[in-house]
Amino acid sequence: MAVGDNRGCALRANETVVCWGQGDFSLPGRLRETQFSTIKAKGKVFCGVLKSNLSLVLLGGNENFNSGSAVFEDVLPGPCRSSCGPDDIMAGSGRWCPPGQQVCQHSTAPPAAEPPPPPPLESHQERCRGRCEWSGKMIAFLAVGCFGSLVLLLVIGFFLFKHCKCRGCRVHDSGPLGWDRTGSPLLSRVVVQASLTPGETEEAPPVLEKRLSQLTSMGNAGNLEEFSLQALLEATDNFSHDRAIGTGSFGSVYQGTLEDGREVAIKRAEISNTPSYAVRAGRQEDKDSAFINELESLSRLHHKNLVRLLGFCEDDNERVLVYEYVHNGSLHDHLHKLESSPLMSWAARIKVALDAARGVEYLHKYAVPPIIHRDIKSSNILLDSTWTARVSDFGLSLMGPEDDTPSTKIENGERRNVVDSVVPSIVHDEIHRVLDPRVPPPTPFEIEAVIYTGYLAADCVTLEGRDRPSMSGVVNSLERALAACLASPISLSRSTTGDST
Repeated sequence: MAVGDNRGCALRANETVVCWGQGDFSLPGRLRETQFSTIKAKGKVFCGVLKSNLSLVLLGGNENFNSGSAVFEDVLPGPCRSSCGPDDIMAGSGRWCPPGQQVCQHSTAPPAAEPPPPPPLESHQERCRGRCEWSGKMIAFLAVGCFGSLVLLLVIGFFLFKHCKCRGCRVHDSGPLGWDRTGSPLLSRVVVQASLTPGETEEAPPVLEKRLSQLTSMGNAGNLEEFSLQALLEATDNFSHDRAIGTGSFGSVYQGTLEDGREVAIKRAEISNTPSYAVRAGRQEDKDSAFINELESLSRLHHKNLVRLLGFCEDDNERVLVYEYVHNGSLHDHLHKLESSPLMSWAARIKVALDAARGVEYLHKYAVPPIIHRDIKSSNILLDSTWTARVSDFGLSLMGPEDDTPSTKIENGERRNVVDSVVPSIVHDEIHRVLDPRVPPPTPFEIEAVIYTGYLAADCVTLEGRDRPSMSGVVNSLERALAACLASPISLSRSTTGDST
């Protein structure tokens, strides 16, 4: 069979040809009984070799030649072979082939040589002898490697868990603390002095060294200034008792004046003289944690209602933090100690509460990661020269208060919880029983704001945290209360304090 473009021709068993295809293609009538040795097709052109004289004629498909016309007089009708059968030699084909070869009439090809027998199959043991032994070794290596990797991952996970549990997963990135003249991290040189024999020193507990190293390597506290101990001694007259202005989360607080004239508040960690090393180490570790906490927390916090940390000093067993000095003392002093105070009006007191709430809201909502102060009390709310309240003392952000004197009071010789004493009067609309008698009675506008603030306070000390308002809700409520207190026509109701989380 010869196949061209949408056309085809076939050689019958009697060696005649039949054609068919597109455009009613067919073999010319005069060639239908003619015998052909072979036929070929190329595109639309079909040719055949006549058996009678081995000439090549056109069967059809070329418009320039008539179908049936001779293209070549003599052609080789097939390949020359030397193995044609005696009855299969095409007559006259020897003249085109080399001596001893002819064209086979049916183009029979010589029988193919019998393929060689396949090689004998190897036994499974012979094939696997080398590979299986190596695979066994590989499996052993793989098992050991997997087990070792698993152990390594478990160890890394354990230390990460301990690290996060120790540090509360607090991450800051404000820049390096700095380096001393020898190229060592400043905070890596801290040494804790125990009650040892003269001339002996003992290195700081591993926890402190680890946290100081982490703080330095993570690049925290980069905006802080490092003060020399000598400069702070001169600023406070050698930490004179006359310069003491209070106590902080991990030591005493002194007022000082630096050489450049800046007034500062200096927190100095207390040094224990307890003979027992175990007791001393536990207390010192708590104070060291407070020191690190304040460095981490305050190094990147900037808000008008937060006390700003200026720098630090570490020198052997000294832990010192240096803050801006807030001139008008603490809220506790104005509420309980001073005979006269600008805070003798309800508007002024609600304004102080609003300032403090804004500072805490910043810690909860905008600090990264969020910071929980955990020791909000009147002595930790300071008043600057413009009577703006500022929240201070972040050293207890990861430690509870040492006692409960913010939360209790002495009444008739008995210790009572402030919440249990005040909240019942608020919820029974008897807030006048718990108002400060030194402040003039509230005006009609002020009483509504004071009652509203009282209900807000009661909501803030609800037993379940999810029932308490968020700090953003507290800020919004105090803003409304202050506006009402200043005689703005705002309707207040307890329902507006119900923004809880």
